[in-house]
Amino acid sequence: MVSTLQKGKFNGYIDRHVDCEAAATYLMSSYFGIRTLMVGAAPSARKYRFMGQLRSYLKSLEPRTVAV
Repeated sequence: MVSTLQKGKFNGYIDRHVDCEAAATYLMSSYFGIRTLMVGAAPSARKYRFMGQLRSYLKSLEPRTVAV
């Protein structure tokens, strides 16, 4: 996962200031965490909220465009 994030960084899909190892650790930890939480009640609601937050996090990794 780290090498994939680094490749995305090199190709301009991910901001150059992103720590790829930290991002990979966060993504894996959050995935395993939601899998554990989905054992309980209302798994689809938790999955929906998780996917929304994951989308927001991934958007934050994108490079920012500067208005001219």
